[in-house]
Amino acid sequence: MKRVGIDVTIRSQDTAAFTRRVYGDRDFDISSTWFAAFSDPQVGVTRAYRLGWIGKNTPWTNGSGYRNPEIDGLIAKVQAQAEPDPAARVAISSSSSRSCSATYHRFR
Repeated sequence: MKRVGIDVTIRSQDTAAFTRRVYGDRDFDISSTWFAAFSDPQVGVTRAYRLGWIGKNTPWTNGSGYRNPEIDGLIAKVQAQAEPDPAARVAISSSSSRSCSATYHRFR
């Protein structure tokens, strides 16, 4: 990053300190970590985008602070299904993906 004029301070720390800094205090500009989406969006993807996970000191959740009421509404809609309908879940997940992608491209 220095080659393109960006000063960087690399912090090496244990998992507990990293978790507190990124997922609790949100004391970072850029963070690099591992993340698994898993095969079911309810298990792996929603935790990275749901507003309710911000600042909870829970690793591998919404550490970026992403906020999108449309996404939160879609997540709530899936979670409210008493008997999950696979076709409805696919449609909701696809809609979520389009919304997240549109947000990403707006801020590039």
